[in-house]
Amino acid sequence: MDILEHVALTRFHAKWITLDTGAHPLEIRADGQQYEVRDQVGRSIGWYQSRGYRIYRVGRFLLPLIGDGGWG
Repeated sequence: MDILEHVALTRFHAKWITLDTGAHPLEIRADGQQYEVRDQVGRSIGWYQSRGYRIYRVGRFLLPLIGDGGWG
C-alpha cells in the first residue's frame, strides 16, 4: 500500500486515492452463490481507517444480501 500511495502521489500527482475496501464480508453458500453479509463489517475497514482513509460514499451492493430481511 505504501508503494501504491507513493506512485499515485509522485508520478500521477493524485489528490485522491479511491479504494474498494470490501466493506462487507462475502459468504459462499453450498450452491456456490456468493452473498454480501450486510450486518457484519469487513475486517479491512479498521486497517484502512488506521492509515487515515475515510469513507466518502457508502458502497453499492452488487450481490444478494444476507441479514437485511431481503435476499439470502
